[in-house]
Amino acid sequence: PRGAPARGVTTAEVAPGAHGVAPRGVGYRPGDLVPSLAALIPTLPGCKTQVASQLPWVKAAEGFVETWKRIAPVMPKYLEFLRAHKDHGELGQGFQFDLRTVREGQNGKVMNEAAQVAIGEFYLGVALKLRPEEVDAAGNEGGALLQIARTCAEEDFEPFVERARDLVADYDSALHAALEETCPLYEVDEGLFWRANFDVAAPAEFQHFLTALGHGSGAGWLPAQAYAKRGGVTEAVEAARQGIEGGDARFGPAARAAELVYSRWLQSASMPVKASISRVLMEHGLLVAQDVHSGDGRLLPEVPALWPSPQALVADMDPENAPRARA
Repeated sequence: PRGAPARGVTTAEVAPGAHGVAPRGVGYRPGDLVPSLAALIPTLPGCKTQVASQLPWVKAAEGFVETWKRIAPVMPKYLEFLRAHKDHGELGQGFQFDLRTVREGQNGKVMNEAAQVAIGEFYLGVALKLRPEEVDAAGNEGGALLQIARTCAEEDFEPFVERARDLVADYDSALHAALEETCPLYEVDEGLFWRANFDVAAPAEFQHFLTALGHGSGAGWLPAQAYAKRGGVTEAVEAARQGIEGGDARFGPAARAAELVYSRWLQSASMPVKASISRVLMEHGLLVAQDVHSGDGRLLPEVPALWPSPQALVADMDPENAPRARA
């Protein structure tokens, strides 16, 4: 199934699959046809225009990190609120539940004094980070400070948490783990890496790309065998490149399929960043606990199309759990 290949993928042991994968014990080798075609995809014009830094999830993650770095010093106050209120009700079940509890307290329902003080100090602390000029202008006027804190809560912090929750809503722990399994292949051969990644992130689209080129069908411009003679692989890949880049109508379906493959991979590549954001939110009581892949410390490759931008995002926000990039 998608996002769940066998653990420990290597160049010498690959399970049979939809893409003409050889029997276990043989596997693809550097320079084989299918990995070579996989490596072609990121270099095609339609894929080069898909700039990672402009992806919605990257921009959303950058926005989260920028705000988080400013308010992180204040977050212990929110944890104080959780601890103070747990003695008088069920809390710590996620930000929305806690927010409803706070608002009920503000409407005259029961909230102990320690919790009221903690949540008030928290929102005022957030306001000091996000609206410093307004706080300075209010001086020691309690009513004005209270209003600034309330406005900051409703217009700044609560929407910030909602955007973060929306960002990580599609996080897939199994997909994250499966993508991580492919990382060692990057040190062996880029073609093997891309083939494994596309098999995980976009298996149907990748098969469509191969089929559109005639691979395995006996038609088209590619040999039917996955393990073509090495001399024929270079010519086959170059023919595919020239056909797609030259706008040959016969290669139109393959060009479109390649763009879909790469687009799906770019979306799937958000998993490490979303894992770190989810972890940060859970550790601070802003997200109900869920399964987040912790990784095993493997080095993530600096794929030019994507890294190190998300690496930097993770390192800025969650340095202790940040994946380490290859030198």
